[in-house]
Amino acid sequence: MHVSDSHRFAEDHEGRDLPDDETARLEAVKGARDMMASELREGQLDLSSFIEVEDDTHKLLFTLTFAEAVKIIP
Repeated sequence: MHVSDSHRFAEDHEGRDLPDDETARLEAVKGARDMMASELREGQLDLSSFIEVEDDTHKLLFTLTFAEAVKIIP
């Protein structure tokens, strides 16, 4: 799972083995929410940040924006 925000792109060179795409999506959502919680503690939030999830052959499975990981209630 690679992470990008408005300042950098951080590649995950080690990766993790997950049983299926749905589990990978759930883990990406958890990761995005954890990173957003950290940003909020610093008084900022970049909903355009995203996580890219690849399979073991480095094929892109999906991209999850931080905005997709939360429900915004105005």
